[in-house]
Amino acid sequence: MVSSLLAALQKREIQSILFWCTVIWLGVAGGNIYLLPLVNPDQLQNSSLTGIYFFGGAAVAAVYYKSHELFPHHGKLIDQVLPAAIFTFLLFAVIYFLNLYFPASAEVQKRISDSGFFFPLFRSDTFLAKFGDITFQQIVCYGVLKKLKECGLTNKETLSIFMLGFFLIHLPLVFSLKWYAFFFIVPSIVAGGIFGYLILNMRYGFFKSYAVHFLFYLVVGLYLRM
Repeated sequence: MVSSLLAALQKREIQSILFWCTVIWLGVAGGNIYLLPLVNPDQLQNSSLTGIYFFGGAAVAAVYYKSHELFPHHGKLIDQVLPAAIFTFLLFAVIYFLNLYFPASAEVQKRISDSGFFFPLFRSDTFLAKFGDITFQQIVCYGVLKKLKECGLTNKETLSIFMLGFFLIHLPLVFSLKWYAFFFIVPSIVAGGIFGYLILNMRYGFFKSYAVHFLFYLVVGLYLRM
């Protein structure tokens, strides 16, 4: 298994896939960290703009990866998008009422604001930012998995390469989130496997991967509000 993975990683077409994934992912993420503060140094106040920015990145990724061309077992695009849209609406309703009836204390709000990870504030603008971020990530994940499969790799080989890449691409978070980054770097080791497995094997794989991704942030958000 290891030898086959090493052989696969030496193929130019696979190196190209991983290279352009890194360029798109870090390019969009880097723009969020270094370009949006030029508009307003207060990143929290930029939350709505951050969401719009990530949706723009998601659109570019969707075009590049031809995301409308789904895996055969995923059926039609609406089969993935409609349940994802319903789930997103329900999740927003949950955090809206959580914030309404169980608001975070001023001390917790300050700690969250100082961390640079604003989603746990459970505001509409921070929700929009995370909604855009996850949509972008999931489209890139889907595209990379699809391109790796097109190279003739088995599901196991595809999943192994994807898991490694998903973990490595999260490491730069330490530059923006400091120690909070480990809330995402450590789970990314497992998360890449979960997302990849769902997308490669499940009928509603993209939707399920997207939902698990968002639910993870909900759990982390609830924990950081304690």
